[in-house]
Amino acid sequence: MLDKSLIICYSTSNYSNVTDIFLNSLRELGIPNLQINHKLETPDEELIKTEGFLSELWYYCVFNKVKHLVNTLIENKNKDYKYFIMSDCDIQFIKNNVDEWCNLEIYLENDNRDVYFMQEYEFEDFNTGFYVIKNNQNINDVIEFFNEVLYKMTITKREDMNRGDQTIINSIKHKLNYTLIPSEYIIFGNYIYNKQKSLIHHSVGCDIPDHKIIQLKYIKALFQIDSPINIFNEEKQSGIFNHWDVFYAYNLDK
Repeated sequence: MLDKSLIICYSTSNYSNVTDIFLNSLRELGIPNLQINHKLETPDEELIKTEGFLSELWYYCVFNKVKHLVNTLIENKNKDYKYFIMSDCDIQFIKNNVDEWCNLEIYLENDNRDVYFMQEYEFEDFNTGFYVIKNNQNINDVIEFFNEVLYKMTITKREDMNRGDQTIINSIKHKLNYTLIPSEYIIFGNYIYNKQKSLIHHSVGCDIPDHKIIQLKYIKALFQIDSPINIFNEEKQSGIFNHWDVFYAYNLDK
């Protein structure tokens, strides 16, 4: 599946340490640069000072992320890509279970939806940090949908959009032919649904980039056979893995 996909991502210069983990995880899977459409921006210095969740910089990023998606879909819809994968840069791909991408593709091909999101924990809304778009006969409808998202983001008060693009997309999702990626393929924050099938990890529940890096390193260590963190949890295949209680003991932040 990955060899038939274009991975679309957006980041800013202040987020480079997190983005490097994301890009390295793609390289570990052998994804060539030609299949990664990464837009890197360096915002105004004053804007960068507002770093953090719901900051001016955050709203700037979530808007420009969707704008980059729309532009990339328009530019590449007539190419040979079978899938477009939109990914935030606080995602890491899990190398251990790479063969499970074949099973995910079988699931997608046996389903008639156009877009596949991941669930926001157990809530009804979905999370927009990672989703798969089929490059099919409905791609122009998908582009039109995300153009509407951009428009609504420009006219919606920020207090009514406290999840940015995620708020807007969920509010008009009835206009989209979508469903959810099975949770067994997702690690959401420190919750692993199935360690033997996990394909991606989304670092959520973290206030600042440094905390995201801690969580990313901890989850990666869980999949390294000789890692003390993995040995400590080797019998556990699903559920909540608390990286704060053991992380510093093993010096993963070094």
